[in-house]
Amino acid sequence: SGNFQPAEDQNESFAPDAIELEAQSKIGEWFGTTQSQMQVLISADAADVITLDGLAASTAIEEAIRGSDFADLLIDRPDTPAVVGYMAPIQFAVAGGATVPGSDAEVKGLYTSSFSSADPTTQQFLSLLVPSNADPSTATADLGLLIITYESSEDFDVAAQRAGAAAAIIESAALPASITA
Repeated sequence: SGNFQPAEDQNESFAPDAIELEAQSKIGEWFGTTQSQMQVLISADAADVITLDGLAASTAIEEAIRGSDFADLLIDRPDTPAVVGYMAPIQFAVAGGATVPGSDAEVKGLYTSSFSSADPTTQQFLSLLVPSNADPSTATADLGLLIITYESSEDFDVAAQRAGAAAAIIESAALPASITA
């Protein structure tokens, strides 16, 4: 540890010539947008978030974000919605015509069937939204992740204000008492 000496510019010591960073900077210059992602961790008193309460919380957060002025900043793409989370298998199934689950057992059944019918790439992505100890075959996870993709800013103060606004909206969402975000 005695040999570590950070450069004067901390970013230089990290990745001075990374083409990814240069590309992101150029895209921001050309199109005037900077994309940010906010990660929202969901936990439950019962140590399982793939439940009716977990679905209600995930839905409440998305509705709060989409129903606010912040919605204008969301970056929806055809292949990836601006708000995507661990309950995506259920939400995609319902959007495709499945009945909205009315019990924990129905949530778990729909999650399991939707997850197992997804292609391997989608399954891999969905697996990243729950901890490694989650079990998709029984639809159990002690934590779940929501990712919100939005237009940020290269101006630090504006970026901080936007992140703070999103956090305030999430905090104000009406969640079931057993769920914490």
